[in-house]
Amino acid sequence: MIEIRLIIKNLKYFTDFKNTFYQFILIIEPLFNLVMIFALSSLKHGTFNLNYVLSVGLMSMISFNLYSNGSFFYIEKQKGILNILIATPTSLRVIFFTRAIANTIVSFIPLILTLVYSRIIFG
Repeated sequence: MIEIRLIIKNLKYFTDFKNTFYQFILIIEPLFNLVMIFALSSLKHGTFNLNYVLSVGLMSMISFNLYSNGSFFYIEKQKGILNILIATPTSLRVIFFTRAIANTIVSFIPLILTLVYSRIIFG
């Protein structure tokens, strides 16, 4: 039961749009990456297919995961929360596993947006 509450808490954190960089990574970066890869592929051989779109989506997912986990640990360390987490009775494995699950769920947003952007822009 504690795992579900932690996942929900982490989902709320990772979808917090008060952080403008989260907004950029979730919404703008997939579009930027898609246009960049399209331009590069058109320079080389002129074809742009689903493999490129999925690659851009995976790139956006990884980028979101790296930024959000890094910023989460940085903020926790700055506020002293990381030391408190180590001393809690809840296992660190549970805490970090639920955070990873929530982060992975939210990171599907850039992948889905990449597919939507590619459908709208490139047909």
